Amino acid sequence: MYQLKRRAPTISYRLAAAFTVFLLLTTTLVWQALHYPMVYDDLHLIRSFSTQQIASAFHAAYDPDSFENAGLRPCMVLYNGARYLLFGENVVAHRLFLVTTYALYWTLICWIAAAFKLGWFWSILAGLLSISSKYNVSHYVWLTDGIHIFQGLTFSVALICLLKAIDTRRWWLLALSVAVMLIGLLTREDTLAVVPVVVILGYVYTKQRGDRSLLPLVGYTLLLGALCVAFLIFRATVVPKSPVPSTYLVGMVFHIILTPNLLGLTHFNTTSTILIDGWFAIALLLLFSKLVFRAVLPRSMPVIWLGCTILACLPGLNVDRANLLFFPTTFIALFFASVLEELVHLYPRFRLLAILMLCWGILGGIYMSSVTMQSFHPFSQKAVVWNSDFIYGKYALRSTIPPARSAMIRQQLSLLGINEAADLSTQLPRLVAEAESQHRVTPQAANLLFIPRLVPIEEKPFPHRLTPPLLSILLLLLAAFIYGLPRRTYIVF
Repeated sequence: MYQLKRRAPTISYRLAAAFTVFLLLTTTLVWQALHYPMVYDDLHLIRSFSTQQIASAFHAAYDPDSFENAGLRPCMVLYNGARYLLFGENVVAHRLFLVTTYALYWTLICWIAAAFKLGWFWSILAGLLSISSKYNVSHYVWLTDGIHIFQGLTFSVALICLLKAIDTRRWWLLALSVAVMLIGLLTREDTLAVVPVVVILGYVYTKQRGDRSLLPLVGYTLLLGALCVAFLIFRATVVPKSPVPSTYLVGMVFHIILTPNLLGLTHFNTTSTILIDGWFAIALLLLFSKLVFRAVLPRSMPVIWLGCTILACLPGLNVDRANLLFFPTTFIALFFASVLEELVHLYPRFRLLAILMLCWGILGGIYMSSVTMQSFHPFSQKAVVWNSDFIYGKYALRSTIPPARSAMIRQQLSLLGINEAADLSTQLPRLVAEAESQHRVTPQAANLLFIPRLVPIEEKPFPHRLTPPLLSILLLLLAAFIYGLPRRTYIVF
């Protein structure tokens, strides 16, 4: 009697399964905010643009209203215009599109992680951990901030093209990878932070395959480097007010410290305290385990993922803002998953505990994300202040907002008694004081203003009183890493 052999899942099956799991999570996360109206710079950036405005974005500042941060972002204008053409004022369609592209992004990251020998099970858990982080809420709730997901897609496609080029020696794939990276740079200039990540991962993959010739990668690196230099020169020429690369080291340190704490560091009740402190302990344990016990845990990829995390925090040199942690949260999640996979490989009995550790981060992240996205509710203090700035405040005379959208926001504000600019200094403070006195911190059944417990981007990286101990932990981790290095160190970075 013949025994049926169990066939290993095909790559197509694994990709489809990963995409389905990620789509289920992203849809679940966004569900409570699915119908939230547009907010803040959604009001003037998600719209149709004239041919002249689109053409101008290729040789001038991307914002036709001229009050956003100056930058050369023509692909951002094209992307926002295309979304408005497809979905118009339908915020549900916009957000379903964003969560679908987010699921696609992490599906591609799983393919990349598999190329570096991380198991599909663990890479999927890494994706769930990263997606559920409170820092990524703005990328699928705040429509304008969804540009980071598109930026992520350009990175992942460019890296896949590079890895395929190394496999097949097809030069046109190298050219395609460079072209896709250019699209990323023309979408947001902080794509520069992942340029070295692409090159490093290409180098590691080349060595992993046992190739002795680095000529294709050297040529690719030189071409990509020349492109980045040309981009910076052209950007400085045509958009002279655009921010230049800075040396705000404290901002980068803030990003590095925030990133492993995927649930954030702001406590607001007993549940959040338990979840945040629990994940903080898990993250610290995994970081120290890998960096100190290098002889027991010798795999190099977790350390490489950690190095990619640090490189992806480079935008912090210009500004320390939590919604800039899209790439860092990707790489740190891969670090955690790869360390746990290595531990399970050595100690199989540890498997259940390892899964529970990641589930703590995932479920805790879902809870923290659900609270964070309440700040985008139309009657949260943050959304009201943001929208008031565009309708009656400092941006009112300069912003181009579609008439139907402007009328809807005016109606929302009118329900709170805000009908003119003068109300921003009289009615709004009264509403805030009333909400504080009544401890309204969640959306109410009636049209009442509430004070959100978590704010996505203006939240300080951590309270100042925590600065010394957290900086001490960072220095201890660095010392542990140096101590854990073998005598003959293979330098990747």
